[in-house]
Amino acid sequence: MTFYSPDHPAPFTPGELWSSGLTSLEQARRLGFIGICDTTDGRLPVCEAWMRENGKDAEQLAITTQRFFHGHPGPAISWKIYIVPPAKMILVHLSPLAGSGAGGTCVTATAARRS
Repeated sequence: MTFYSPDHPAPFTPGELWSSGLTSLEQARRLGFIGICDTTDGRLPVCEAWMRENGKDAEQLAITTQRFFHGHPGPAISWKIYIVPPAKMILVHLSPLAGSGAGGTCVTATAARRS
């Protein structure tokens, strides 16, 4: 998939021998990602298995595209799209300890999903 805007997402291709180095699997999991599997590719089972493992909370879509050249239709291609939301964030709240003359702090953490 190609993006032509300055705020394009960083590419990440699982199993690539020479990674782009622009992002990592950890960063993709933390920030969320869009996974795309080409249904005509012989590696479709590998792509689907990777998405099941790394995109458990994904919204799944099926999209078919078809290009036209000089008014003549080309082959239709179906894609399996996985939209994975950002990981759960940990919100940390610092508050003074009750009854602490030393002015210590208490840390409480709660999990919340970004919307």
